[in-house]
Amino acid sequence: MDEDIVIPLGIFGGFFLLIAFNTLTKTCGRVVCHWRDVTLKIRMVDEGFRPDEIAQVFNADRAGEKQPRHAHKPPVRQPTLAKQIHA
Repeated sequence: MDEDIVIPLGIFGGFFLLIAFNTLTKTCGRVVCHWRDVTLKIRMVDEGFRPDEIAQVFNADRAGEKQPRHAHKPPVRQPTLAKQIHA
């Protein structure tokens, strides 16, 4: 083959393979995560957990998402060296 075609084809092919590999690994990770969630839910049902208890366990990490991030205001403190004047 001609070198003028091989180099761009190799670059394009390598880039395509990287994108395909990245997509495949992300998809496999999502499938494994979903399968673990389903397995845990099945085990919890077998152990006798109620549906609201199962929902509470799976929504425990999402409790902070109900409020917008900017809603949290850090406490306001007086500067350490500030003098308080009492009249």
